Amino acid sequence: MIPREIDISGVYVSPLLVVVVISLIASWLTAWLLNRLRLSRHFVAPRLVFMSILALYIIAFGTFAIRI
Repeated sequence: MIPREIDISGVYVSPLLVVVVISLIASWLTAWLLNRLRLSRHFVAPRLVFMSILALYIIAFGTFAIRI
């Protein structure tokens, strides 16, 4: 399947942009949940953990959900 532009209210956007936005929202929710459960205090570098969670979500959503 060839990646195509996604039409949002008449504006064509790249599928990669959609994947990055969805992944960013999902990683924010995951970071919020980790902070809420006080699990982030066990991380040495929480910012790096956030970036790695973001990268994992981008790979997962890009491969399985939108197929870019």
